Amino acid sequence: MESWKLRNDTIYGEVKYSNGNDTSIMWLSKIYKEDGMTLELVNDKTIEPYRFTIKKKNDTSIIFHNPEYQFPKEILYRTSGDSLVKIVHGSAGKIPKSAAFKFGRLSN
Repeated sequence: MESWKLRNDTIYGEVKYSNGNDTSIMWLSKIYKEDGMTLELVNDKTIEPYRFTIKKKNDTSIIFHNPEYQFPKEILYRTSGDSLVKIVHGSAGKIPKSAAFKFGRLSN
């Protein structure tokens, strides 16, 4: 599950994982303007945030990337009707990896 809130000029997000009754935060996210637009990801193992910059955007999608990281190197957010699709790409060593997630709106 991902949840996002707009505060001033910054969008804050949480990525949570649920396994039965146990829910934990995997990543804290922040999207803000800095030399264009920057996405930061932080988890409990990260001292410095993972920073991604915009590679491409249009009216329905935005791709953030940081080629220095193995996984993810790219994070795509795309609207699809009333849903949001997130696709992450990268690699585990020389093996390409990707994962896709589809989200629906819970509330306004």
